[in-house]
Amino acid sequence: MAEIDAGGVGAMEMISRDLKSLGILASASISFGTCPRSGKAVEYRETIHKLTPQQREMYNCAADAWQVVMQNISEALGITNGGRRARAVALNKFWGDHQRFFRQIISSYKVPTVIEETEKALAEGKSVVISLVGTGEARTREQVARAKAENGQLEDLDFSPREVIANMVDRGFPTTLYRDVTDPATGKTLQEPVRDADGNIVQSREALEMKQRLIDGLSALALPENPLDQLVNHFGESNVAELTGRTRRLIRDPRNGRVEYRKRNPEGIALQNINVYEMQQFQQGKKRIAIISDAASTGISLHASNREANQQRRVHITLELGWSADKQMQTFGRTHRSDQAVPPEYVLLSTELGGEKRFSSTIARRLGSLGALTKGDRGAADNGDLAKYNFETEEGRAALSLLFRSIMSGKPVPGIDNPRQTLRDMGLLVEQEGVETVRKEDEYNVPRFLNRVLALDVDRQNSLFNHYAKLFDEIVSFAKARGTFDEGVTDIKALSVRLSNANVVHRDQSTGAETTHYTVEIDQPTKKVSFAEADEARKGKGGAFFEHLHKRSFMFALESRRHTDPATGNTFLNFGVWRPEGAHLSYIQENALTEKYRPVTPETARHWWETKYAAIPDVQTSKLHIIGGAITPLWQSLKTTGVTHLRVVRVTADDGQRIVGVQVSSDRVGEVLRALGVARTTRESSDIFDSVFNDGEEIALTAGLKIKRGRIHRDAVIELCGAHPTMFSTLRGLGLCNETISWKQRFFVPVEEERGKAIIAALVEQFPVTPDEDDIEDAELPSNANAASKPIQLIDLENWVIEPPEVLCSREEAEPEAIRDAEKESPTNGGTDVATCVESADPWSRSISAGEVSPAMFFAPQPYFGGPAIQLGFNFAESES
Repeated sequence: MAEIDAGGVGAMEMISRDLKSLGILASASISFGTCPRSGKAVEYRETIHKLTPQQREMYNCAADAWQVVMQNISEALGITNGGRRARAVALNKFWGDHQRFFRQIISSYKVPTVIEETEKALAEGKSVVISLVGTGEARTREQVARAKAENGQLEDLDFSPREVIANMVDRGFPTTLYRDVTDPATGKTLQEPVRDADGNIVQSREALEMKQRLIDGLSALALPENPLDQLVNHFGESNVAELTGRTRRLIRDPRNGRVEYRKRNPEGIALQNINVYEMQQFQQGKKRIAIISDAASTGISLHASNREANQQRRVHITLELGWSADKQMQTFGRTHRSDQAVPPEYVLLSTELGGEKRFSSTIARRLGSLGALTKGDRGAADNGDLAKYNFETEEGRAALSLLFRSIMSGKPVPGIDNPRQTLRDMGLLVEQEGVETVRKEDEYNVPRFLNRVLALDVDRQNSLFNHYAKLFDEIVSFAKARGTFDEGVTDIKALSVRLSNANVVHRDQSTGAETTHYTVEIDQPTKKVSFAEADEARKGKGGAFFEHLHKRSFMFALESRRHTDPATGNTFLNFGVWRPEGAHLSYIQENALTEKYRPVTPETARHWWETKYAAIPDVQTSKLHIIGGAITPLWQSLKTTGVTHLRVVRVTADDGQRIVGVQVSSDRVGEVLRALGVARTTRESSDIFDSVFNDGEEIALTAGLKIKRGRIHRDAVIELCGAHPTMFSTLRGLGLCNETISWKQRFFVPVEEERGKAIIAALVEQFPVTPDEDDIEDAELPSNANAASKPIQLIDLENWVIEPPEVLCSREEAEPEAIRDAEKESPTNGGTDVATCVESADPWSRSISAGEVSPAMFFAPQPYFGGPAIQLGFNFAESES
């Protein structure tokens, strides 16, 4: 699990594809494409709510209030002598409530835009569904109960997020006085609460006064109402179908302003059935606005069903995104379901606040993981609309580390006068040994950074986030230029695709799952660039022609965007390289361009360019090497070939065969096959032992392992190098000696000849010896692999469709006796095979193996009524298996 997690979303995609190929995972989903009936497809659009001047001022005041609270907490901890434990408890509650507070604030700010979008959709003859996460009912119920107990008026209650910060100060502000004591067992200094003569914990009077001043100051803070109540009161409860978990709601009478705390269920409707009742009101068109929370994210249908009166197109507005990817997908699924008259339109609503990207980033990452694990495609769950907000990636973490390093080294951040003070206000700087620094656990913690950004005023928040986003984009560009950016499954487009060879290179002994090396020939049109096109780009976009200093070759270089190296923080200018073979074939850094090339006039390069251009064919044939099939068992072996990111590709041959797997460049095919154990040598363990111990030879094994001679305390040893932590338990089980030297795990083969040769024999059985480059053609395939070319058999679905026995066709109508008779007649009970009911046995002339692929779906054996069958959503009987 740790290895797959480290492999990222790409590893999850391969896991899903392997499970599908074995026939043990099925994950269906409704199409997001064009509906054949309505001619419309699911539409996504993003709407940005611009904060009004009043909202900006309100947010800045709230941010200042939280800053004052944090400063007072730090001061109070010093006054009360609170230790590390007290500080951790106070700050954990502070930042948890801080995030909840600003999430509610931001949601409330978006209500005017929600109202505008809703009224626009209603005017266009559509129905609207608004989704949010929480309702705040617990807080409302508590306030109403307190008001009734004190004979207060509901109109005087404050249902804004003010209570979040007030409760945090009331319950989480440190006022307990501590004293230092020495632990008799360890001698360490600890803090314990001070108690009076009666055993009561003593509170610091000074800290209590600070706490009261904070609570008094919060009363002047202006904050918006609960967004759910705003929407219901604006449109009216008779027009809004509320599908949430709350039992009561606050309704304001528009005539006199009085507020009532009413039950949601009308007379005659049980409370537990209120959401179903509201759903029916919406589906029948009696209410054209529905508001749903997490409580209604499952078991509710709000789509334009062909069986309901309200078949208007749904406009689904996301007021809030949930934390859970599967719940968010379930929420989206309320308005996009089967048997619908028209697919929905999704409106992804957000503000320009940089801190809100914290919520979008988390759900984007989780939707990507969900899509990878269920569909084998990270884009399957969000259709790419939220993917741009996913900063919780390797590039996002590198950008954050670079941001911290640049600020701590004194580099400026546009729009911020004092970047270091900004990090202090975010609570990200600590003092260690007299030096202010960012804690190690915070250096790469993107969610925490985005959460803490919420603590800043609007201008600083947006400036810091924009600077971070700029670094992120530059690092992504750097990764793409180096070919290390993980872009997910790539479809290879070509004029013609032919499978020239398919060799099984590995077969798992326990499952029988096969890994295949495909050699594919593809014909692609050349994207050649004429001299006139290059010169036109020079005139329109700038750039220049260059000649290599040592070779008679030319290129056209066009300035690209700036890239940032995350390791050093250096920013450099890149140039796109144009040659007759194509535009932007590669990228070259500015310093390399000046070192290896000299600028020339266009006329100097013209003759060479036109000669090369004329020699380039219109269609070029090239070879692709793809490792497909079961990849997961060989994941570690593939990673040890020097590639940290495996590029997953998908290609469809001319004959309809579809191949999905890891693409391997031509210059690395031999290396990869050796790592997979395809090209193993047949050296005896005694020969290996003697060669290493006596002759000093180094023996390379698969998975990046190497056996070599070394010395420990002047004694000769045989050491196994290159072991990954995931292999440690396996190596110990093989009998290798394991020692911890300088806090590193090292493995040795015993130098006693008999024992050492036995362990080497077991070792090379698990991790075969890899041959030299020159020996790969003559090397033997492993015993569990079949190198013979294996053609893939396609299945014609139309020929597969046969008429099952009548009792199976009408199973729901059949009498129990008929079903029992069918069970008695199954082959396992000595009866007649079901396939004999079909006169034409042509489709059943061969056995079907588990996981065999058709052009449309996967097949797997599945018992049915006690007899063998093939599960395909309906039943197919087998004749031979």
